[in-house]
Amino acid sequence: MSVFFLTLILLIVAMAGLAVGVIVRGKQLQPSCGGNAIMQLCRACESLNKR
Repeated sequence: MSVFFLTLILLIVAMAGLAVGVIVRGKQLQPSCGGNAIMQLCRACESLNKR
């Protein structure tokens, strides 16, 4: 049971890190393009949470 929670926490941390990386890269390259990518990520996360 504890192993399952550990992997779950690691997954959440990894996803958070990816999101931060996408936001940072988006701001560095093209704010408009990065903003759209972030919005798509947020919508995808919301649709997953609704399930």
